[in-house]
Amino acid sequence: MSGQATKLTVQDGKLTPYMSSLTPGQSHMLFKGPIPKFKYEANSFDRGLCIAGGSGITPMWQLITHSLDLPEDKTKWTLVFSNVTDKDICESSTLTLTDA
Repeated sequence: MSGQATKLTVQDGKLTPYMSSLTPGQSHMLFKGPIPKFKYEANSFDRGLCIAGGSGITPMWQLITHSLDLPEDKTKWTLVFSNVTDKDICESSTLTLTDA
């Protein structure tokens, strides 16, 4: 896969500081999902935009790679994502990264 990626930093994020403040064994967080609300169909649109942060890249990555694996699918994809550090990037060896 070839393409461009833009590195973004979100200032004043809310979720990571909150999760970091929780005490293991004494705090609880509830997660829900996956919820199949979107069934991708090849060539539904010309261009797709996926925006994700941290591990949220996973479902976006699955969608994009599924599309790219379909020979008949001509959809062009843009992925915008952010991480705290470069080391946190999942699949970094597969992505083409450019500095913003």
